[in-house]
Amino acid sequence: MLKAGKRSNQMGHPVLLDPVGAGASDLRTSTAVLLTEEIRFDVIRGNTSEIKTLAKGSGTTKGVDADVADAVTEENLEEGVAFAKAFARKAETIAAITGAIDLVSDGEACYVIRNGRPEMGKITGTGCQLSGMLTAFLVANPDQKLEAAAAAVCAMGLAGEIGWAHMQPGDATPLTGTGSSMPSTIWIVRHWIKEQTMKCDKKDLLLYAVTDRRWLGGRRLADQVEEALKGGVTFVQLREKDLDEERFLEEAREIKELCGRYQVPFVINDNVDIAQAVDADGVHVGQSDMEAGDVRARLGQDKIIGVSAQTVEQALLAESRGADYLGVGAVFATGSKADASEVDHETVKAICQAVHIPVIAIGGITRENVGALAGTGVCGAAVISAIFAQEDVEEETRKLKEAVRCMVES
Repeated sequence: MLKAGKRSNQMGHPVLLDPVGAGASDLRTSTAVLLTEEIRFDVIRGNTSEIKTLAKGSGTTKGVDADVADAVTEENLEEGVAFAKAFARKAETIAAITGAIDLVSDGEACYVIRNGRPEMGKITGTGCQLSGMLTAFLVANPDQKLEAAAAAVCAMGLAGEIGWAHMQPGDATPLTGTGSSMPSTIWIVRHWIKEQTMKCDKKDLLLYAVTDRRWLGGRRLADQVEEALKGGVTFVQLREKDLDEERFLEEAREIKELCGRYQVPFVINDNVDIAQAVDADGVHVGQSDMEAGDVRARLGQDKIIGVSAQTVEQALLAESRGADYLGVGAVFATGSKADASEVDHETVKAICQAVHIPVIAIGGITRENVGALAGTGVCGAAVISAIFAQEDVEEETRKLKEAVRCMVES
């Protein structure tokens, strides 16, 4: 550790110390103190007891958890801030003291952070995970180390909140055993990162319109799409199976411009070439079309990729290959797609619980039956005839959107 730390100092690399269990044994304490004497640390991150042990050179904590008497509370917050600042000044570092209330100080300023879940403190490895995140934030923001450290601590707490919100009865953590009341630290951080990097927000998928020219009745498709946009659709997929390339391109450009005007995501069904040519927001592919990983390789990281799935296995594979959302169905009998097989609602629920990307239901959905999907976990509904086969597209879209919203929120 000494050699690695000194070499990192020579090379100008950020170095963080996590004095795990300092105060719990003479060896842990003496090693941590020696490291602070020999190596220049950009950040020292630990619980209150560990940092107090470093400040004093000795401690009497039991195990790696902070002593209850050392905890920072609202009642002793002013004292805790003063200690954090004094330690940071003396050690010439940024002190990140974590607990129910987190303190991050460079000796002058001190961020006081109140977020996360109390259960996080019961999971072995939470502090180690934060130290890894914190180091990554430092590397990414070398000129704003204090702000980077505070942001990392905030992110960890937010990850815990999101993880807790997605808990299901009986969920287990590999770090603390079956039946634990909290998912593993790795899970919650991964989930938070996934939430932050999603290219399509769940709210954008509330009412997903899939075009079908069979219902035009002499009208132009672009006019129908604009009526749906006025009615409140939140996502548009252009689906054309028989149009020649020239007309397809012309239509795609027109509808893309419409969607841009209404600030609604626009994707092409199956056809990556057309999507690239018109710079669509992305592509939706089925199980018999291009594999999600191949689509991602062609489109790059910035585009939206949706994938159809009927099983948990298909859903997990699509997510692992780069899918940004899943369309699951058919959830009801449908005549819009000849090869669509029905997916029972328990399978829909299982898929929603298995993946960390948004899931929408598709197939046979109407204003009258969409309520039956309540509790499955889907964040929206994809429809064709329920919008485009209607005489008043705008008004029916408005009513359908409200029905879908009620389903999602119930």
